[in-house]
Amino acid sequence: VVAASNIYDGANLYTLREPVFELARELYQSNLDKVGDETQTGEMYIDCIAVLPEHQGAGYGSILLKHLIDEFVIQRGLTLGLLVDLDNPNAHRLYERLGFQAKGKKLFAGKWLEHMQIQKQ
Repeated sequence: VVAASNIYDGANLYTLREPVFELARELYQSNLDKVGDETQTGEMYIDCIAVLPEHQGAGYGSILLKHLIDEFVIQRGLTLGLLVDLDNPNAHRLYERLGFQAKGKKLFAGKWLEHMQIQKQ
């Protein structure tokens, strides 16, 4: 495996992250309740895409994204969403090239990020 992605239904955000918040509270006495919401009901959220460092730049991330678009948007008719760092113009250009559109900014974990989505036309 050279590339992987974590994607989930935005409607399940609170259910999925509660165990993580619980662990942070136990181990670090940290309150993550003000982290912000990275997604919402109505989109399948791409939480992360990772490519092994020695394979980065070879197009594997694009291939993985195209697969996710085909599976979730084209075949299932769902909306895909993600957040992109405003300091990462290369990622922003890639997402735009693949059809993602900016939907606004979100404050997540103390940082402003651009929320992008792609949906079936």
